[in-house]
Amino acid sequence: MGAKFEGLLLHSNVRWLSRGAALNRVFELRREIGAPGVGESLDLMSQERLIDMANEWELKVTFQAVSLPQYWLYVKKDYPALAERALKSLLPFATTNLCESGFSTLKGTLQKFVDDLFETIFSTAHRGSALPLAIKYMFDFLDEQADKHSITDYDVRHTWKSNCLPLRFWVNVIKNPQFVFDIHKNSITDACLSVVAQTFMDSCSTSEHKLGKDSPSNKLLYAKDIPNYKNWVERYYSDISRMPVISDQDMSAYLAEQSRLHVSQFNSMSALHEIYSYIIKYKDEILSELQKDEQSRRQRLRGKLEQVIDTMALAS
Repeated sequence: MGAKFEGLLLHSNVRWLSRGAALNRVFELRREIGAPGVGESLDLMSQERLIDMANEWELKVTFQAVSLPQYWLYVKKDYPALAERALKSLLPFATTNLCESGFSTLKGTLQKFVDDLFETIFSTAHRGSALPLAIKYMFDFLDEQADKHSITDYDVRHTWKSNCLPLRFWVNVIKNPQFVFDIHKNSITDACLSVVAQTFMDSCSTSEHKLGKDSPSNKLLYAKDIPNYKNWVERYYSDISRMPVISDQDMSAYLAEQSRLHVSQFNSMSALHEIYSYIIKYKDEILSELQKDEQSRRQRLRGKLEQVIDTMALAS
C-alpha cells in the first residue's frame, strides 16, 4: 500500500498496536483504506475534526476504557459526521455489544423528545399546568422531618425526594406507558424505554456517574447528557423549596376538591382497604408515633385509630 502501516485489524475487540495512537494511525491511513469511521476520503473540515479527536485527552481515556462501537456512540454528539461514518463502517463487523447499542441509531431523533420530557418533569415553570400542591406539601414535609432529626446531609434530603416522586412514580410511567395509555409495548420499545428510564434514574442520583470498560451501553448513550439532567433535578428541588408554604387547611381543601372531581373514577373502598392493610402491618409503630405527636394528641387520633382497628377486628 505504500503507507507507513500495512494492515488494520477490524475486529472491535482487538486494539491496533498501541490503543493510545489508534486515532492517529486511522487518520494517517485515511486515503489508503476505508478505515472504520473515516471512509475513502474526508473533506478538510472533517480531517481537522479527526485530528482534534486524536489530540483530545478525555477521548483518549474513553477510547481505552470502552469498546470501539461504544467509543463512536460516545463521541457521536460532538462529532456526528465522523461517528456516522464509523458506525456504518463497523456494521459489517458488528459485535453483540454493538447490537445491544442499536437504540443509539435513534438517539439523535429522540433526543429532543427526551429533553422535553425531562425538562417538563423537572421544572416548575415549563409545564402545561401549575405544580400540584401535593408535591410542594410533600417536599416540605420531608425537609421538616430532616430538620426535626438534625439531618443536614444534602444527599440524604435529595435522595428522599427522588425516591418518593421521580423514582417511585415517573420511572414506572416511563418504563410502562401502557399503565397510562392504551398502547401495546413490544420488546423493542421496552428495550428503548429501559434506556430512557435508566438515564432518568441516573439523573436523580447524587453519586458520581463513572464509566469504564464494563459499563453497559445504555449508560454510555446518555453519558454526556446526564450532568445536565442532574442540574435540572437540583434546580427543580431548589425551586420548589422557595415556593410559598402550603398550609394544612389549603392542602385539605385541595384534597377535598380532587376527591370531588374524581369521585366516580376510583374505588374508595379499595383504597381504604390498602390503607388499613398498611396500618395493621405497622400498627405498633403508628400508634406510638401518634401518641408522641402533639397535634395528634390534641385530635385524639390514637384513640380513634384504635377504635377503627377494634371495629374491623370484630367485623372480620
